[in-house]
Amino acid sequence: MRPPSGGLVPFSSQRTRGVELRQYLEILKRHKWLIVQATVLVAVAAFVFSDLKTPMYESTAQLLLRPNDAAEQLNPTRSVDVSNDPDRYVTGQLNIIQSEDVAKLAAKSMRAPDNDPVVLLREVSAAQGGTSDVVNIKGHSTDPIAARNIANAFAKAYIEDRRQYEVAGRLKVVH
Repeated sequence: MRPPSGGLVPFSSQRTRGVELRQYLEILKRHKWLIVQATVLVAVAAFVFSDLKTPMYESTAQLLLRPNDAAEQLNPTRSVDVSNDPDRYVTGQLNIIQSEDVAKLAAKSMRAPDNDPVVLLREVSAAQGGTSDVVNIKGHSTDPIAARNIANAFAKAYIEDRRQYEVAGRLKVVH
């Protein structure tokens, strides 16, 4: 309600507001133990839920796709032309990182009998680091050391996969 032009609020509306506030305070006073109990119950439930949740760890390995690309290391005079569509190149490399072939190499390098490449693929993700040629490979696990090992194994496996690809291409040219 807007005050009249004099800026004073009529006495009746001041009284109504005072009554409303008094009623609200009375309701809070009557139900204070219910409010306290609900607050404590929610806090305890939140603590128990967060305590029971299995922690997930994430570790990141970073790869620079260029200029130290495996293809360039074996043949520095031939460079991969990504100037036309660099995003397409990075997307292709991300797909290779998350491929089954790289997962097999990663599983093999981890030297554990239970490292199934299909399972490892669910525990890894790769994404471009901003708009750069840096790729972030993330390993996920309930064990922090396993998360680190997964990220590093995929990074090394990607480098090895690219090296093998370039060597195979060279062997085809020779034969």
